[in-house]
Amino acid sequence: MVDWEPAKAGPLMRFYLEQSMLLKYLNQLEQAVKAASEHPDTDTVNRCADCVATLDAYLDAQMEPVQRRGRELMEGLIPAHLQNRVCQRLH
Repeated sequence: MVDWEPAKAGPLMRFYLEQSMLLKYLNQLEQAVKAASEHPDTDTVNRCADCVATLDAYLDAQMEPVQRRGRELMEGLIPAHLQNRVCQRLH
């Protein structure tokens, strides 16, 4: 019997994995923003701020075009009434 080890991810697979992580973080943020808009208590807003910080940290590690587009999408998800409360930790 031959042991099989998966090959290292090629450029196309890495691109797919990076995009799926971006979508995951954007989806989590969208859900957190919805929850914070409906119930703006401290815990819910903190969860939203955590999602923003996680997405921001992820984007910091990406190439510039992904950073730019990801931040555009992130800013579009956060309504004005939550902007100051959830984006305090961003640089």
